[in-house]
Amino acid sequence: MKLRFSAALFLIILSCNSRAQDISDRVLMTVNGQSVTAGEFIRMYKKSYEPGNLKDLDSYLDQFVVFKLKVAEAVHSGNDTTKAFRTELGGYRNQLAQNYLTDPDTKEKLLKQAYLR
Repeated sequence: MKLRFSAALFLIILSCNSRAQDISDRVLMTVNGQSVTAGEFIRMYKKSYEPGNLKDLDSYLDQFVVFKLKVAEAVHSGNDTTKAFRTELGGYRNQLAQNYLTDPDTKEKLLKQAYLR
């Protein structure tokens, strides 16, 4: 079941360039009563992309569902405004931001310079 779901997600991600609008609006899954569209999942998956380190779709799916469940539970219980929750959310945000703040070409150039020294 999980393998079939992962294969379907992978095909959706691959085909998102050709029919992005049609696929983006489709409900991919429901987590804690909240619909998650394919576009949202694909956007989050692409944000977590690290050059040279393609995440396993199954492990990313598990991480995504856990994140959604934590957010839903925090909102439901009113913990979404506590310092601990905001700290954890900030950690997720910082982790995602690293991919946007690091230029892979510049990083590779600096690594080559360091190696040659």
